[in-house]
Amino acid sequence: MKEKVYDLLNGGLDRAGFAERREQLVSGLEGDVLELGAGTGLNVPHYRSARHVVALEPDLAYTRRLRERAAASGVPVEIVEGTAEAVPFPDASFDHVVTTLSLCSVSDLRASLAEARRVLRPGGTLEFLEHVRGEGGVARWQARLTPIQRRIADGCHLDRDTASEIEAAGFRIERLERFRLPAGHPLVRPAIQGTAVVGAAGYDETTTTNRRDS
Repeated sequence: MKEKVYDLLNGGLDRAGFAERREQLVSGLEGDVLELGAGTGLNVPHYRSARHVVALEPDLAYTRRLRERAAASGVPVEIVEGTAEAVPFPDASFDHVVTTLSLCSVSDLRASLAEARRVLRPGGTLEFLEHVRGEGGVARWQARLTPIQRRIADGCHLDRDTASEIEAAGFRIERLERFRLPAGHPLVRPAIQGTAVVGAAGYDETTTTNRRDS
């Protein structure tokens, strides 16, 4: 039942336009890829060029559909049970780390980002697509309702400033786009997509006004 709810909610988001962002995020990635919190594998069909994808997922309720999508993938996908806070791989194991709507729900965001940095090879990238804290009244309501959201939505935080946390973890954000999810409650819709590498802070930020995402 849990995986059906996950696919129902995220499938609606994908049909509204989010699937295109998944495609942009992962289709061009080459080499060895680690996806943190792969869920039921909605990113899996969008991998085109990777040599090997490791789908790390802590919740066994999602793995049946994740395995189905992995089996149908055009690239090799290995499913590993584990958490973003304690990635079960040695240092410098991957060319890219991918997160999609997963950093909102990790129990320790800083530990998860430290692990992402640890397992990246020199020159590797963190590719992220996340819903985040908004501004003004939206941010205030997100802060008020996050304790409830965490209880009913698998630990999801509405109010994480994920871009700042990525920089604080020692990444340099090379590209950052702020947009709104094309569907969902207004408190969940503020979002970011981008690429980060290990290095000093500083990035070019763009804000999208695409009608589909607003």
